[in-house]
Amino acid sequence: MQTKKFKIGLFAFNASSGVTLTKDPKRWAPSWEDIKKISQDAEKMGLDFLLPIARWNDWGGETRPHKMAFETFSLMSSIASITNKIYLFSTVHTAFVHPIYAARASTTINNISNGRFGVNIVCGWNKSEYEMFNVEKKISSINRYKFGDEWLSIYLKLLNKKNDKISYKGKFIQVKNAQCYPKMVDEKNFLKISAGFSKDGREFAAKKFDILLTMFSKLENLKKNNQEIIDLGKKNNKNIQIFSPIHIICKNSKNEAQEFYDMYSQNKQDFRSVNNFISNLAWAKKDILASYLKQVKKQVAGSLGGFTIIGNKKDVAEQINEIYKSKTSGIALTFFDFRKDLSFFKKNVLKKIKRF
Repeated sequence: MQTKKFKIGLFAFNASSGVTLTKDPKRWAPSWEDIKKISQDAEKMGLDFLLPIARWNDWGGETRPHKMAFETFSLMSSIASITNKIYLFSTVHTAFVHPIYAARASTTINNISNGRFGVNIVCGWNKSEYEMFNVEKKISSINRYKFGDEWLSIYLKLLNKKNDKISYKGKFIQVKNAQCYPKMVDEKNFLKISAGFSKDGREFAAKKFDILLTMFSKLENLKKNNQEIIDLGKKNNKNIQIFSPIHIICKNSKNEAQEFYDMYSQNKQDFRSVNNFISNLAWAKKDILASYLKQVKKQVAGSLGGFTIIGNKKDVAEQINEIYKSKTSGIALTFFDFRKDLSFFKKNVLKKIKRF
């Protein structure tokens, strides 16, 4: 990925409904042709990365958001073959994907993309998905980061060009004479993201990863929060970058943008899928976040609780500017309709933030 200060990419474009839990009939429902087009458009307009989400089960309710979700290793392998510059990430759940397979898939895509590939490693929190894979609670909810640490150790050893075969005996995972070929074509450009909001999640990222993908609720507190994460990384000899998912509702006027947001996130909210989403967070012992989201169900329906910029092109550019000034290294953008709204964003906003 290019070394410019502030990076802009797309997030969650590979799953039905995107980051919305709405009954609006125009909600995002991507086909491969849709994904192919926005991936190539994102590269042409100079965006830096593509980051899909990994989902194995939907959120129920009337619309079953994320029922259709393109698997991320397969997807990014395909996108690697139709793009040339944009950086690609796959999202992988440590509890559901074995590190030997993840390593082999990663080096394969790294070769196909000529070194412009990284991973978003997620230790998980979704109860229905854990039940689907029959994963024990001691791994899924209680010791997710201890398990993730063992998974990551095996994965990185397999990627290392110095290693032929490796064996590992941990508390949770054991492997014998594991190997991974081909090796990477560009190890230095291989980036590791960890998505986390909790204290444990952020500490895990600060110790082991290049980038923390995390949410925030208020711009006023962002700079202080980011500095705390940066300082935590420095204590672990890591210059960690911070990426945040940002949902964009940009229209010709602020009133039009607000009315549109209110319509799909409140008037047409899929209430049952919202409740299911929050219940899963509570089960995963993310109590603070779940408690907060219970108070802002409209925000959950609007963007799965992520920070949302609602306004005209000037409003959107100004708030992105504030995010940049708050020591955020990159933003992962989501839209209600990725094809239509990304085009509007390019024509009306992107030029105003190119100076970053």
